[in-house]
Amino acid sequence: MSRRIILIRGGAMSRFSGLGKGYHDMLEVLQNGEVTGWSHSTTLEYGSTSDMSSVARLRQRWYTHPNRVKKHLKNPIDSDIALITDQEQSHLIPHHSNIPVGIYVHDLFHIFPTVEDFPEGMVSIGQRHPNFIRKRDLKKLKKGLSRADFFFCNSEATQRYCQQYFPNKPTYVIAFPVHVNDYQFEKTKNSYPLQFDESKCNLLVVGSNEPRKRLKFLVECLRKIEPDILQDIVIHHVGSKVCPETGFAIDEEAKNAGIQWLYHHGPIDESSLNCMRWNAEVLLFPSAAEGFGYPPLEAMMAGLPVLCSNFAAHHEFVPDEMCIDGKDVSLWAKHMKDVHQMWKQRSGPRQPVPLDSSVIERFSKNTYCTTLCDALNEVLKNS
Repeated sequence: MSRRIILIRGGAMSRFSGLGKGYHDMLEVLQNGEVTGWSHSTTLEYGSTSDMSSVARLRQRWYTHPNRVKKHLKNPIDSDIALITDQEQSHLIPHHSNIPVGIYVHDLFHIFPTVEDFPEGMVSIGQRHPNFIRKRDLKKLKKGLSRADFFFCNSEATQRYCQQYFPNKPTYVIAFPVHVNDYQFEKTKNSYPLQFDESKCNLLVVGSNEPRKRLKFLVECLRKIEPDILQDIVIHHVGSKVCPETGFAIDEEAKNAGIQWLYHHGPIDESSLNCMRWNAEVLLFPSAAEGFGYPPLEAMMAGLPVLCSNFAAHHEFVPDEMCIDGKDVSLWAKHMKDVHQMWKQRSGPRQPVPLDSSVIERFSKNTYCTTLCDALNEVLKNS
């Protein structure tokens, strides 16, 4: 007989967002019967609040929805486990439940922010100065995390953070599935992106301009490159360009440094982004903190070489030769010059870089379903 799991989140989110994708991936395998012995019971969520006032949105988040979840979990029918699908909804865990309630943790640096020293200056990892509302929200989230019966973690790096802040909680690493067929190079789709100039060395950046992504560091590295080389390089940036803390746009900073920085206004569909991956020379990813790090893995799935910092979860799946010292400006500049030299000497398009089969297997749907099944069984056994 199949055991059943309740999925709980706040407002419904698109599968094209990071948090939304985690929910939809889990829902899909449960509904399709791919997690042996387990099925989906129901989802507790609410619709869009975009038409509500700020007060009404807070009421929904802090009172209405938590009370709905509390009432449901007080006497769950035909359900064995409840899972909050991301840590930003941990306040939904009630003080008392008749079934185990856990959280799928994507990261913790937004809830436990830090400040670290980097070559470009002090970098906030997480929101350094939250407003009054966010401070109160964070207090609720931390209390909710402390009430969790278990944590599912998207990476070993996230697991270490969970064990650091909540040492007595059971933790299980369940990496997100990434479908390699969605990214594999196809000659029939290999049209050159309109925004790319074939006479230039095109480098790709995917991610927002929040401080932890360290795009300012990237600008500092590019400043170290000789002008005759730099004039060949174009940075293609997919993601928000304005820093949420300072309000300064990264493309303006790059322009002031004499760097060709092309910002691609979103949303960018997956087909267009794949086309960029297939035709760029490398993905640049100097981020200081990631719970999982989709962009490097997706780039590798698409056969695009990666240069990323040796922080956070990156080194769990990025080859050593692509994972470099995240504080060495000169080393990053050297690697980018090496990329330029290979581009200059090559005749014809860049060939896709084969991905190690062990990486494909680690992030396969089959592995995801197996580890999810094992973790659910163990939670139930120990409850």
